Amino acid sequence: YDEKAAIGRGMLHAAQLAAEEANARGGYHGLPFRVMPRTDLVLWGQSSNELVGFALDDHVWAVLSSLNSNHNHVLSRATLKLMVPIVSAGSTDPTLVEHSIPWLVRCINDDRQAAYVLLAELARRGLERTALLRVNDRDGRTGVMELVEGARRVGRPIILEQRYDEGANEFGPELRRIREMDPDSLVVWGNPREAGAAVREARALGLRVPIFGFSRLQEDTFLKAAGEAAEGVTVIATMNPQRADPRWTGFRQRYQQRWGEPPDTFAAHAYDGMELILGAVRRGGL
Repeated sequence: YDEKAAIGRGMLHAAQLAAEEANARGGYHGLPFRVMPRTDLVLWGQSSNELVGFALDDHVWAVLSSLNSNHNHVLSRATLKLMVPIVSAGSTDPTLVEHSIPWLVRCINDDRQAAYVLLAELARRGLERTALLRVNDRDGRTGVMELVEGARRVGRPIILEQRYDEGANEFGPELRRIREMDPDSLVVWGNPREAGAAVREARALGLRVPIFGFSRLQEDTFLKAAGEAAEGVTVIATMNPQRADPRWTGFRQRYQQRWGEPPDTFAAHAYDGMELILGAVRRGGL
C-alpha cells in the first residue's frame, strides 16, 4: 500500500497541476475546475462506495482513476449504473476496457502491448528458456497473461512461473526453484520495492541471466531496493522519461516547480488523463 500510495500521490499532484493550469487559462467560461480526491486504498469492493460519493456527494463530471486493477474493475461496474465518465490513467490490466463501456477509456498502454514488446526483445536476443516471478494478485495475474500465452504461441513457452505474496521481503524458495530450471532469462512482475528486493536476491543466489520487468520497475523505489543488482535490468515501460520531447520536458519542469520533486511515468499519464477530461468538458460542455 505504501508503494501504491506514493504513486497515487504523484498522480494526484499531476491532476491538480493540470486543473490549476486550466484555471489560469480561464477554466470553463470563467468557472474554475476543481479536483475532488478520494482514496482507492480501501478493502476490495468498497471503491463502488467511493464512486457513489463522487457522483452523489461531490457531483463530479468525470473521474480520473489510479493503478489498482481490482478497484478499477469495481468502478467500471458501478459506473454502468451511475454513468460517470472514467479515464483510467494507471491501470495496465488488459481486461479493463474489454467490457465496451463507452464512457470508460484508458490513457496508458496496457500489459498486452508491453508483453508483445518484451516477447520481441526476448526473440531478438535469442532467449528461449524464460522463467517468470510475479506477485500473486490480480495485477500480476492479468499483467503476465499475454506474455505467457504469447510465449506459448511462438513456441518458446515460459519454463516456470513462480508467485509470491504482495508485501513479501524474501524470495529464496521461489528463486532457488527457478535456478534449478536453468533458465536463460528471468521476467519479474510486481511492485517496485518487492521486485527490487527479488532482483537483488536473485543476483545473490547466482542467477546471472538477463532480467526483464514491466513498467512499475521504472520507479526509483525499484532502483533503491535492487541497488547494484539493478544494473542491466531491462524494463518495458509505457514511456521514456529521458526523451527530449518538449511536451514531456515542459511538463516535467512545471511539475518540479510546483511540487518540488520530479514526476514519474504514472504522474505523466495522470496529467494526460486530466487533460483529456478538461478538454472534453471545454468541448462538450456540462
